[in-house]
Amino acid sequence: MSDPLDDPINRKIWDMRIRARLPMAQVSEETGLSRSQVWRRLTTIVEAVPTLSPEEVTTYRRIEIANLEENEAVIQDALLACGQSDHLGISRLSNALLRVQKRRSSLLGLDAPKHVRVEGLVQDPVGVVLDRVRLGISAAEEHIVDAEIVEPDGLESEEATAESNRHETGTDGD
Repeated sequence: MSDPLDDPINRKIWDMRIRARLPMAQVSEETGLSRSQVWRRLTTIVEAVPTLSPEEVTTYRRIEIANLEENEAVIQDALLACGQSDHLGISRLSNALLRVQKRRSSLLGLDAPKHVRVEGLVQDPVGVVLDRVRLGISAAEEHIVDAEIVEPDGLESEEATAESNRHETGTDGD
């Protein structure tokens, strides 16, 4: 995708609107484009913001926030002037005010991110558990000693004592 500022008309719009801070009506008149065409071209330029210098982005944001504040003031004045019985007018002005506030919030980065990028090592939970089990077994094997249980002389195990008692009394356990 080429840089939108390579187009001479887009560059003129950028210079007039962003750098010279001229009103949209004047930019429209001097470029011979309608206000909506100027706005669409300006939107295309702004969508290419990552290719613009940080200074240009900062300048654009400042200008747009100032314009949004002006628009908000005009809408609020119109809302105050609007009669309470003009429900349609109040509704339209309220919607316009919300759009201005939403745009300003977006420009200032106050909205939650739309996309979250997560990077890092992803492991299979079962694999993690198996790795831990293997480590545990390895650690336990280090402590195993070959041994044999030996009864001390003269002491018999409980089973041997119980068996001899059965034989002495003559009971088989049946």
